[in-house]
Amino acid sequence: MRRDQPETSANLPRLQIVKGRDGKHHWRVYDDAGTMIGEHREGFATEVEARRNAEKFQALIANAPIVGEE
Repeated sequence: MRRDQPETSANLPRLQIVKGRDGKHHWRVYDDAGTMIGEHREGFATEVEARRNAEKFQALIANAPIVGEE
């Protein structure tokens, strides 16, 4: 398994909580192919804090408009 892939076999976009080398918990976003496409680099003291922030991000992105040239 590639280092940037979360441990799951489902081909779905997903968020994953990981503990970094800095001792903080971070969330990562993966596309449906399992490629990491984003992460929260600042980190959180606990997994619960990271999960809450990931859930907020998930809700925000679900409602994000697509903008661009028209």
